[in-house]
Amino acid sequence: MVPDGKLDRLLAIVASNVILNAGGRADEVRCYPGTREEVIGKVERWIDGDELLKGWMMWLSGPAGAGKSAISQTVAERCPKRGLHATNFFFFRGDATRNHTQPLVATLVYQLRRLYPTIDVILAECLTANPLICNASVEEQFEQLISSPIHMAQHSSSIHCPIILIVDGLDECNDERKQEKILLALHALVEADNSPFRVLVASRSEHHLVMTFNNIGTPVESIFLDSEYRPQDDIHRFVITKFQCWKVMI
Repeated sequence: MVPDGKLDRLLAIVASNVILNAGGRADEVRCYPGTREEVIGKVERWIDGDELLKGWMMWLSGPAGAGKSAISQTVAERCPKRGLHATNFFFFRGDATRNHTQPLVATLVYQLRRLYPTIDVILAECLTANPLICNASVEEQFEQLISSPIHMAQHSSSIHCPIILIVDGLDECNDERKQEKILLALHALVEADNSPFRVLVASRSEHHLVMTFNNIGTPVESIFLDSEYRPQDDIHRFVITKFQCWKVMI
């Protein structure tokens, strides 16, 4: 049993409106049914371990308005329906509760605790040994609060594999250097021995992020949202469907 209040330090910095379908997100968007299926299908094949798709980390990139957040939201919503465990964090520049690194790890940990309650004891021990862990670097937080507890739990209980981590809008975190550190921490997470994690990162293709991905040194699957994925077909499908709905209403 975990003593009452032991994990309150983590709970206090959770960005609750980031959690999937928690409400309160002005940027909460999802793909219209039947659209972006080619991209979503590729992401889901990668999650499922398609041997033609490389690495345990994927980068979904593209310009503003290309649909990255809608795709991330849709993939996150479809994971439970496919029997998969997923956690997520949606950065947003215009929201002071989630445009910086502080709530990132705590929010992911909160979701992992709901999936795997057995890690509570491990987390409590970590917080006892290192009461200031929530103020540590993002790399140290990922190691001590996510990687290590899940690794330890793998030896004592059934951990559902894979565990999907979705980090959307990374470029909207308010410090470029911290964006790079988050990428490196996520990479370390999937590179750990027997890691159960698959990490999907969505962002604009900013130069410093391109350089960080290039320097990682291990394969990362990449999707750039351009004309190859025929967004005009999705627009046509959306317009036709809406027009048919209007005809029925008339």
